[in-house]
Amino acid sequence: MALHLFFSFFKLDVRKKAAEAVRKLMALQPARARVLRGEHEVEVQTSEIATGEITVVRPGERIALDGEVIEGTASVDESSFTGESVPATKQEGSPVIGGTLNLDGLLRVRVTKVGEESFLSQIVRLMSQIAERKPPIELLADRLMNYYGPVVFTVAIIAFVVWLLVTGDWISSTLALLTVIIMGYPCALGISTPMLAAIAGGKGISIGLLVKASEVFHGLSRVNTVVLDKTGTLTHGRPTVTDVVPFGIDRMQLLSLAGTVEAGSEHPLC
Repeated sequence: MALHLFFSFFKLDVRKKAAEAVRKLMALQPARARVLRGEHEVEVQTSEIATGEITVVRPGERIALDGEVIEGTASVDESSFTGESVPATKQEGSPVIGGTLNLDGLLRVRVTKVGEESFLSQIVRLMSQIAERKPPIELLADRLMNYYGPVVFTVAIIAFVVWLLVTGDWISSTLALLTVIIMGYPCALGISTPMLAAIAGGKGISIGLLVKASEVFHGLSRVNTVVLDKTGTLTHGRPTVTDVVPFGIDRMQLLSLAGTVEAGSEHPLC
C-alpha cells in the first residue's frame, strides 16, 4: 500500500510539472490581436479571429495564429518551436507560426489555421497524449499482471491449506497466507514500468522535449549513437558571444566600434 501511495504521489507531481510546461507553451499565444476589418485595425480576442482574416503584427509582438505573410518583411524568432537560435526572415508568401515573436518589422498576416488546427494546439495535444499512450513493455507488464496476481493468490491459498492441515494452527496458517501474498505480490512489476514512463514523459515535457509516444524512451535504452542534423538542437536557443578576435585593429577599439553600432540597432544578433 505504501508503494502504491508513493507511486500515486510521485506521478501526480510529475503530471503537475508537465501541466505547467503545457501552460507555459499555451501562454506563447497572445490573448488579443489586431485584425484588419474594413479600413480600420480592430483589437479583438484571438479566439474570435476567423480563417482568412488579416492580422497586423508590430515589432516586439507575437504572431497570434498560423498564417501567411501578405505584406512586410521581418525577422521572426521561432526558437520555441524549431530550436533554431537564428531568427527566420519572413516576407510576402512566407508561412508563420502562431506564438512566434516578431522582432524587427511590421507584418500583415492572413490567417490560415485557427483553433485545434493550429500548430501550437497540435503540439499541446501531442504533449498531452504522451502520458496516455502505453509503451509495449508496459502493455506486457499489464498482461503479466493479469496472470501473476491470480497465481500468487492461488499459491497463498494452497500454503494456507497445507499449513493448516499440517499444524492445525489457524493463526500460523493465516500468517503464512499473508506472507506469501506480501512477498509474492508483483508490486514492483505493476508500479515500476508505468512510473518510469510517467517520469520520462513528464521530465521530457518540462525541458521542452516532445516525444510522440512513450515507447521511444524504451527504444533509447538500446541506442548507442545519436546523429543530429542541425546545430540548433544542441544550443540554448539564443546566440551568445564567446570570443572576440580582432584583425588589424586593437581589441578595445574594436569593442568600442561594435558598441557604437549596436547602440542604435534592432538586429536580433546585436
